Amino acid sequence: MRVTRTNKSIAALLCAMVVVASSCSSDSKTAPTTTAAVPAGSAAATVASVPSTDVATTASAGTDVATTAAGTEPQSTDASVPTSATTGGPPIKIGLIGIFQSTVLPYAYPEIQDLIEARIKQINDDGGIAGRQLQLTSCNDGGDANQAEQCARDAVSAGDVAVLGGETNFADSILPVLESANVAWIGNALLSPSDGTSEASFPMDGGVVTAGVGVAAAATDAGCKKLGVMALDFPTGIDAANWMKGGMEALGGSAEIVKIPLTALPDFNAQVATLESANVDCLSAVIAPTDIPKFVAANSLTGSPLPLILPNAEVGPVIESLGASGDGILAVGDFYQLSDPKAKPFTDWVAKYAPDVKVSPVCLPSYTGTYFLESALKDAAAAGDITPESVLKAMGEQENISGTMNPPFSTTKELSLPDDKRLFPTSVVVYKASAGAFAPQRDFKDYHDLIETVGAKK
Repeated sequence: MRVTRTNKSIAALLCAMVVVASSCSSDSKTAPTTTAAVPAGSAAATVASVPSTDVATTASAGTDVATTAAGTEPQSTDASVPTSATTGGPPIKIGLIGIFQSTVLPYAYPEIQDLIEARIKQINDDGGIAGRQLQLTSCNDGGDANQAEQCARDAVSAGDVAVLGGETNFADSILPVLESANVAWIGNALLSPSDGTSEASFPMDGGVVTAGVGVAAAATDAGCKKLGVMALDFPTGIDAANWMKGGMEALGGSAEIVKIPLTALPDFNAQVATLESANVDCLSAVIAPTDIPKFVAANSLTGSPLPLILPNAEVGPVIESLGASGDGILAVGDFYQLSDPKAKPFTDWVAKYAPDVKVSPVCLPSYTGTYFLESALKDAAAAGDITPESVLKAMGEQENISGTMNPPFSTTKELSLPDDKRLFPTSVVVYKASAGAFAPQRDFKDYHDLIETVGAKK
C-alpha cells in the first residue's frame, strides 16, 4: 500500500550481522515520518509526523487518503509534484526502498529517506528533467524480506522508472521483481548476493570487497607482512576476512583468521593472543563498531600493541570515545569522512538543502546513486523517452559520475567476477586516528586490478 506524499556498506553489514550479539543502531530506531520537501508552487502534500507504530496518513488535492500501519504492510510515502499543467509533462516516478523504520530490528536509517527527499527536491527546484518533475515514493521494508518484495511490486505497479536503494538487506527479494520489469536498482551497497549479480543492480558501495582489499593494501603500505584478522563467524564476516587474506597474499604477504562466535564476549583477549602467537605483525577485525574498544583493549595487554587497521571508517564516534588510546588506528572507506576537508562540497550541500537532516555515512551510497540516476534520466530523455527500459539502458552507459564524496566512476564495464560483477566503485580512501578523530592518511586509490586478482582465486 502506498501513502501519497509529493517527493554491500561495511558498517551496515556489521550492524546486520550482530543483531543477536550486540546493539548497533542509527540515532533513531523508529523515527517518525517527516514532511516531504516539495517544489515551490506545487500542490504540496503534507504527512503528519507520527511514530512508526502509528498510522501515517496523507491527503492532497485530488488524491485519496491511504493508510498503512507499520509492521503490517510496507509503508510508502509519495511526494506530490506539479503535473503537465505547470511542467513539461507528467511527473517522472522514482522509488526508494530501505529500512527507514523497524519494529523487528534494532537499527533503521530514516536519515536516508530525509536526505534523498531533499536531493529530489533540489533536482525539481533546478528544473527537473527535461522540464518534468520527479515524484519520489519511499517504501519502508521495515526489516522484513516479504515487505521488501512488496515494496518492489508496488514500485513496478506504480510505474516507477527506477528505484533507489536505501541500505536494505533484502535485495534478494527486491531485485527479481525489479529485474523482471527492467527497472534499475540504484545506490544500494553490496549487501546481498543479488546486489553483485543482477543486471538491474547498480551498487554505489563496495561492501566487504573494497573493505577487504582496502585493509590488505593499507596494511601492506604500513609495512605489515602478516595480518591477523578477527572475524565474526557469520558468512558476511568470513567473506570480508577472506578478501583481506586474499589481498595480503596477492600483495606478497599472508593472513591468519580467527573466528569469533556471534554470542557476546566480555573481551577479545584470547582471540588477540591467538593471533599474536601466530606471529602476525598487524591486526584487523570484522566486528560491530561498538566492540572496537574491546579490540583495542585486548591489543594493548601485550605491552607492545600491534598496528590496527579497521575495515570501515564509519566509526568516528567510537574513535572519539577512545581518545589517545586510539591513536594510530588506520581505517579504510568507500567515501570521504564527513570531517574531511574534501567532504566540503557535500557538507555545504547539506547545509543548503538539508539542514535539518542528521546525516550519517550510511546515507552516502543512496545519495551518490541520485547523481547517476539524474544523469541517466537526462540521457534517456535526450534519446527519446523516459521509461524503465530506457533508464536501465542509460544506467549501464554512465561514465565518470561522482556524488562528490568519492572519485568518479563508470557503469560501462562489469568485473569479470561472477559473484561481484556489478561492483563498479573500486577505490578506497585511508584515514588515521589521532587525538580522538580521523585525519586523512591517503587519498583514494583504485584497486580494480587487485579486486580482480583476489576474486579470481576465491
